[in-house]
Amino acid sequence: MRLFGSFLLGISLFCTAYILSSAEDTEDREFPLQMTVVSTHAEAEAILRQLEAGKSFEELAKEYSVDAAGPAGGYLGMVKLSTLRPEVREALQSIGPGQVTNVVQIHSGYMILKLLTEAERLEMEVDPATKHQLATAGGHRIVTQVAGFGQVDY
Repeated sequence: MRLFGSFLLGISLFCTAYILSSAEDTEDREFPLQMTVVSTHAEAEAILRQLEAGKSFEELAKEYSVDAAGPAGGYLGMVKLSTLRPEVREALQSIGPGQVTNVVQIHSGYMILKLLTEAERLEMEVDPATKHQLATAGGHRIVTQVAGFGQVDY
């Protein structure tokens, strides 16, 4: 099952990268995003290092982001690329689902974005009380299997 899941993730990464970089109607498509915004480039680089070390994007956004989405783990929901600044769209073209951008300078500081996988998007949209109930009942595996993502270990 893990081999098949890895295969599907690989296909998903390829397809999303292709969609972001080559589709003519990409500007109207929506993608699930998380972001964190900090004041300095050094802070953003430190967050990237923590992400590379395996820290949770959601937790880092809650802790460090100065953006209004920070308390929600940086979750922006489904975002049309056409609503984003050109430098942000450009940064997203080099990543696939589950990956993060390099640091992007914006008018209010420095941003890091994460393009969520479908499983991550679904998890972000579950309210905290339900998420806790599922975790304590072992329901994450059931939910992800029913949603068609295979078994995911949490």
